[in-house]
Amino acid sequence: GLYGFLGALGYGQSGIQLVDTTSTHGVLRMNRSFVDEVKSGLLMITSLGNTKSAVRSVRVSGMLHHVRKEK
Repeated sequence: GLYGFLGALGYGQSGIQLVDTTSTHGVLRMNRSFVDEVKSGLLMITSLGNTKSAVRSVRVSGMLHHVRKEK
């Protein structure tokens, strides 16, 4: 998962937090200098629980309310 990809130090420094979810989308908050690393790590996710899944980045914004408006 993401922790394995970033390692303990990178995961902690990224400050990644799950802020909002729906059945098909989620909003992550993180340190902006780790956006590329987190996006790469999300591509490594192949399942959620016992369900095959693909995780991809739909958009990146500097402000959370801009992302929530677009959902």
